[in-house]
Amino acid sequence: MDREELKPSVVSEWTGIPVQTIYQLRKHNNAYKPDFITTIVLCDLLKVSITEVIKPIQGLNIPESKTKWDMAAKQEFVYDYNKMDIEVLCRKYNITQRTATEYNKNFAREF
Repeated sequence: MDREELKPSVVSEWTGIPVQTIYQLRKHNNAYKPDFITTIVLCDLLKVSITEVIKPIQGLNIPESKTKWDMAAKQEFVYDYNKMDIEVLCRKYNITQRTATEYNKNFAREF
């Protein structure tokens, strides 16, 4: 907000978030934690990535995406899905079994 020279009253007006909430968020040493929707609304307004905001949370580890799903990666995934044990596959791609099933169905449909 400082960078954009936005006053709490203006942010409140634009977002519908109570001005008291905006003031609580500006206190760096307070225990107030906004709900997720409030965080998204503020990030959108301030053009800040949500990951920039939530990474500093103690103990939160946001893994980087391991896979770029280009056609070769999709083909490799479908091949692995048909050859590997589902638990091994899920560990390799860091996904759940349900996600693996959906990926396989969607990727196989593409070729």
